[in-house]
Amino acid sequence: MSADVFVRRVFPLTRAAGAGRQLAIELGSAGAAFDARALVAQARRVGAEGLVVLLPAAEEAVAALQAEAGDLPVARGNAPAGGAQPVELFPGAGESLLLGADSPGNLSEIRGLSYGEDRRPGPADAERLAFLEALLRGERFQPTATGQAALAESARPSLSVLEAGGHRIARLALAALLRAGGHQPRTVLRDGQRVRGCLWDAALVGDFQLAWSAGTTRLWAHGVVELPALQRSGERERRRIVRRWLQVADTEVGDWLFLLQVAPGLVNQGLGGAEEEVLGRLYRASPLLALSDLAPSTAGELGRLLEPRAVRVVECWQGPLASAWRRRLQGILGEAAPARAVASVATVLGLWLRALDAGQRLDLATALLQITAELLALVPPGRLRDRFQARQVPRDEGRDAGVRLYGLGEALAQHRDAMAQVRYGDERHAEAQLYLAEYAAHLTPEILAALSAARRTAGGVIG
Repeated sequence: MSADVFVRRVFPLTRAAGAGRQLAIELGSAGAAFDARALVAQARRVGAEGLVVLLPAAEEAVAALQAEAGDLPVARGNAPAGGAQPVELFPGAGESLLLGADSPGNLSEIRGLSYGEDRRPGPADAERLAFLEALLRGERFQPTATGQAALAESARPSLSVLEAGGHRIARLALAALLRAGGHQPRTVLRDGQRVRGCLWDAALVGDFQLAWSAGTTRLWAHGVVELPALQRSGERERRRIVRRWLQVADTEVGDWLFLLQVAPGLVNQGLGGAEEEVLGRLYRASPLLALSDLAPSTAGELGRLLEPRAVRVVECWQGPLASAWRRRLQGILGEAAPARAVASVATVLGLWLRALDAGQRLDLATALLQITAELLALVPPGRLRDRFQARQVPRDEGRDAGVRLYGLGEALAQHRDAMAQVRYGDERHAEAQLYLAEYAAHLTPEILAALSAARRTAGGVIG
């Protein structure tokens, strides 16, 4: 297999009468390796019933896919039999990730940066890709003398490294959404109506745009230079480097997912005392990361996740959200003084509930209902005071934590009551039915009875 063949994009083809779901593969050439086995494995994971290699494509690439595919049909062409038309899963992702754009002028226009015309990879580019890989794996980056010397002479990344890095980020983003739940059929809302499907189904894609801004490129392609400077700088210079390095404004949905993926790896690099400022900027740049980490935010900021271009991520991300919140809460409840942290967490979850209600997407409260039920089971009404007093928590702090925690449970119950009043034909009827089903699945009668008892007693919220 020629080493100059690479995957430009992979996307589904719409299901036609008598045709199975097929996965289209567009190939290009940019000095990156072609992995036929990985492509076939991806097709099987998403339940594809065939592969369509879009023309023009090298015969050796098609032959390699056929050799790996076994009983999975591999065809050439632009569409499967039956006249189905290709539907790109993430419109615009190719251009914004530098996948397949050959004109340096076009790249400069897209990125707002000028990288020159040199496409040949070298030691500096290898150092950049190693840094990106360390971030994605959550590992400490190990610089090399050769790479660092090359970076000192070459401040601008080549086009080939931008394409290779962008391709890596795009594949991981799609894989993350599939693993998060995109591979499973799920009922969601579109224009107030229930629609069921998987991540790649055209009816659910709608206005979803998994695009990336220049901030993602700057973080990894320039971070390999900025990080050493950050580590050896004083406080004032560190702030200046962080502001230059990490973009906050005008971020895209792809950026939000990328920052969520690399935040642990970034913190693990050793930021020379700038950890708090770096995390603060990451939270401002990615509402998905802020929500996942339960960082202080606003309902308006969190509401960005419900925009048509982004909501598909939230629909797939219910499981990972619940897992991240569970880890956070388990850590908090193990702390010596958890009251303030519990109150802060309950506040952020309450803001997310407010955003879901304002966006008329209470059907996406699955993770919120699940984690609230778990939290109330861990710290039931009547026992919060004992838990906090054992750690000498001031009474006012304990009461505030209790009010916010059980207030969240009551807010969910109030939405249940309101949704139960929505009648067939009303604007929010489909949303109401989905929310009521999720509510009944997670908040048990025992938890509801405990909340009711806490509400009836003056001191019930803290025991």
